[in-house]
Amino acid sequence: DNPTIKYLCILLETYWRSFDPDGRVVTSRIPNGTSLVYTELSLEHIYPKTANPDEINTALEPNKNRLGNLFVLGNGDNSGLENSPYEQKRSMYQTSRFVTANDVAIRNEEWTLDTFQDRQNDVCDKLSRLLLRFY
Repeated sequence: DNPTIKYLCILLETYWRSFDPDGRVVTSRIPNGTSLVYTELSLEHIYPKTANPDEINTALEPNKNRLGNLFVLGNGDNSGLENSPYEQKRSMYQTSRFVTANDVAIRNEEWTLDTFQDRQNDVCDKLSRLLLRFY
């Protein structure tokens, strides 16, 4: 796990609900604190970090470690599905306690280069707004 990426994903998880549909930070939605503990979280790869050889997507493979393909989950939350394709992981994302996982599952029927790029842009936009506002 890349610590910097993991911290950025924790930041996103903490503040994700603070954004309105237009991507603006809504002050009244900013949480007072967080119960997310770094050591209790792991980075989840939407497109698998190690895809099965017969399921490699040549368009997504070079993007697998980029922010648009990542979010945090609790350690062990994804056991058994970690290298599975998105279609198998989606139902777990829908019932996850993590809002960023829920958002991915709600917005995306499938995980393609286009859906990755849309999420990459959204994540980078949200991070830049957060960093400019609070840091």
